[in-house]
Amino acid sequence: MPQTHRFITAEPDARTGRARTFPKVNASLFQVWRLKNHSDGQVTLESKGAQGKYLSPGRSGALPGAYLGVTTMAQKWNIAKKNGGPFTAYELAYPKKVQNNTLVVSFNDEDKEAPYYVNFSIQGVEGHLQAWKFAAV
Repeated sequence: MPQTHRFITAEPDARTGRARTFPKVNASLFQVWRLKNHSDGQVTLESKGAQGKYLSPGRSGALPGAYLGVTTMAQKWNIAKKNGGPFTAYELAYPKKVQNNTLVVSFNDEDKEAPYYVNFSIQGVEGHLQAWKFAAV
């Protein structure tokens, strides 16, 4: 696994934990997510290291630029395959339009220091990583 790869990492707390990206941490279950498919074509992502905590909107809710959290709310996401480069990646989109925009799970490392917060960005905005690779563990 290249050192440049970053993983969404759950950082739970008593209320709304955070989701940030870190390089691989050996044996960290906080970087492993249980993807559950739902009959409506949507998915939820539950932290294996913090069972019962899901990737979901944080304290600010679903707004462009808002950070994502790790909460007890099992947020459903629209998932879509994105082609490009040598790997297939998937875009996770919030299921409702916000200010007439589709919000996707992303992060922006431009002019920022690691670890990077996972946040919402408007679909298609340049400079934001908006597609994710998944692997079985």
